[in-house]
Amino acid sequence: MGSESFKLNVNDVVAVLKTGLLVGAAAGLAYVSDSLINIDLGALGPLVVPVITVGLQSVITWIRDNTK
Repeated sequence: MGSESFKLNVNDVVAVLKTGLLVGAAAGLAYVSDSLINIDLGALGPLVVPVITVGLQSVITWIRDNTK
């Protein structure tokens, strides 16, 4: 991450917090998807899944540091 061994700098803390945010979002999404398993979206099902996937990928790309 760019800091010396056994020392943390601000960039390290930010990276850990971003990872924690992504893990928390994944856990929340897993909980919600488990609760919504009985919902029948009918013909909209094939449309909803790609929209959610693109939205999640956009959030992950926005959070991730792409300068490296």
